[in-house]
Amino acid sequence: MKKFTAAVLSAVLVIGSASLCTAGDMNLDVEKIAKKGCACHNKKGDLDGKPAADLIKRMVEFKAGAGKPQLMQRVMKKYDEEQIKALADYYSGK
Repeated sequence: MKKFTAAVLSAVLVIGSASLCTAGDMNLDVEKIAKKGCACHNKKGDLDGKPAADLIKRMVEFKAGAGKPQLMQRVMKKYDEEQIKALADYYSGK
C-alpha cells in the first residue's frame, strides 16, 4: 500500500499547477470545487494554510481507500489528480 500511495503521490506532484480543473467536459475553477465538495472544511478553516504537499498526501490516501473518516474516502474518489493538486494549492494559499 505504501508503494502504491507513494507512486500516486509522485504522479500528483508531477502535474503542473493548473488553475482550472476538469470534471468530464466541464471546466470548474478550484474555488467552486472547494465550495461544493469541501463544505465542512470551509466552515472549520482547518485546512487553510497547511502545506500543499501534506494536503496532497492525505487526499491521495483517502482516494486510495485509506484513513478515516470513511466519508472522506468517498469524497476524494470523485476527484482526479489535477483537482487534488488544485485543492491542495487552494487551501495552502488561504
